[in-house]
Amino acid sequence: MSGSAGGGLSRAGAGILARLPRGRASDLLVLLGLLALATLLRLPDFGTRGPWDTDQGEQMLAIRAIARGQLTLLGPPTSTGGLHHGAVFYYLGALFALPSGGDDPDAVTFGIVLGGIATVGFTWWLARAAAGPRGAAVAGLVAGLLAAVSAQMVDASVRLWNPAFVAPAAAFALAAAVEGHRRRDPRWWVPVAVGFVLAGQSHVLAWVLAVPLGVFALAELRRTGRRAVPWLVVAAAIVAVSFVPLLVNELTTGFSELRALVRARGGAADDAPDLGVRLGFVPLRILAIPLVGDINRALAVIPAGVAVVVGAAVLAIRDRAAGGGGDAEGGGLRAAPAAALLAAGLVLGAVVLALGAPWLATVTPLYVDHYHLALDPLVFALVGLGAATLWTRGRGPAGAPGAGGRGRGAGRALAATVVAAIVGWNLVAVPLPAVNADGGWPAGLAAGRRVVDRLGGAGALVVGVPRFKKTTAVDYPMTILGSPPASAGAATRVVVLCDRLFEEVVGSACLGPAEAARLGEVGVVPGRLVDRFEAAPGRWISTYEIAGR
Repeated sequence: MSGSAGGGLSRAGAGILARLPRGRASDLLVLLGLLALATLLRLPDFGTRGPWDTDQGEQMLAIRAIARGQLTLLGPPTSTGGLHHGAVFYYLGALFALPSGGDDPDAVTFGIVLGGIATVGFTWWLARAAAGPRGAAVAGLVAGLLAAVSAQMVDASVRLWNPAFVAPAAAFALAAAVEGHRRRDPRWWVPVAVGFVLAGQSHVLAWVLAVPLGVFALAELRRTGRRAVPWLVVAAAIVAVSFVPLLVNELTTGFSELRALVRARGGAADDAPDLGVRLGFVPLRILAIPLVGDINRALAVIPAGVAVVVGAAVLAIRDRAAGGGGDAEGGGLRAAPAAALLAAGLVLGAVVLALGAPWLATVTPLYVDHYHLALDPLVFALVGLGAATLWTRGRGPAGAPGAGGRGRGAGRALAATVVAAIVGWNLVAVPLPAVNADGGWPAGLAAGRRVVDRLGGAGALVVGVPRFKKTTAVDYPMTILGSPPASAGAATRVVVLCDRLFEEVVGSACLGPAEAARLGEVGVVPGRLVDRFEAAPGRWISTYEIAGR
């Protein structure tokens, strides 16, 4: 580009900004900067940073089927077995998968990356809408910045599976709810409902978003009275329509989902941690993980993360008692009341998850932090509101007003220090590597290609160890390479995927004993071992001939 052309574009950009109101121009620059940072932290190496295992293979098989014209009412089953996720994620994924016919996972992951970037913008909007006019810029900047650098959010932005759109949809729904309340305009509940449906359809536990949205719905009724009722009814109707595919499925399958839900809840109750443990630990996990990252690497700093969120919420809520905040533009919502509503929604939502997702009370190597993605934007928003309170009012940790410039300076120093510490921790201590530990999709594709090459055109049954280990991580690459798994009756080879993570559960080790025991369960007599290799750390693939075939 020539210098004159570049200068012309620069002058045009400056002219656009000059025509914006001063506050809007700075807001636009901040938002663009946050989105640029989010892009920089998510887009590079996005195809290798996420894992490739059972969930990813299952998602791509479902998306591939839709991209090739096989429509569905429900998504694939959840980890509980019979219960299914909604189908919206898979139809959205199919839009990105259409050019390749569902044979390119990176195309779907790119769509997920875009959703992760959008989460940052929606979180900025949420915090800014919830703040008073004096704190809106700081609240939005801090909340958006924390969402942009959060290891939890970056991971969710490159992980190919159905919870991927929970965070952007939840942040959008919450921001729309706060914006409507701020403007005293209940028509905003239409986009709220759309975001709510997208989140809930992406993962069943994302319906917990109903709790904080319910808090704002009650506040809306109290604030605007009868004028809010028709729009809340419209929002409820949108949500109800989203359940039509499920209703059709239930009527045609003898209420299979309802029966699966009853079985799942009964099983969960049998081995769930004590209620006191769940109510004590799960909320702490939900408050801290968005700020400090994976609990397995950050357990020691969980208390610090919780302290930041609780302190920020208390500061913002107490600000009203001291007369802070002021009315936001449009005469709507004060910062402290907004903080109280957001905090109430977060606490109640955490309690609901403690009751409904008891496994969150257990620390395991398995990744389970996606179960609270719908509540994570609330954490960033509350920290943003707390930082804005410190910045604009100069309060210390106890919430007492500062003495003139000295108090304001101390408050700003505290806010800047805490935010810098969180940003530094996420960028330095818990960054996402360029290549996932299991090698991501490239390693999955290489493993599938090796299996297909060793089969030499023979049909193969694919079996997982333990019995609940799905084989979709191998099924998908085999399928797109033209050698999909065969039925037990048609197979002359058997491929066994053994995960050493579950050796204690199985009671025998991979590399022979566990594979033999599993083949005995499925009634297959193994013959000669054709090939055995480690597809990813701890995941071994063995190919056998089937005796007598």
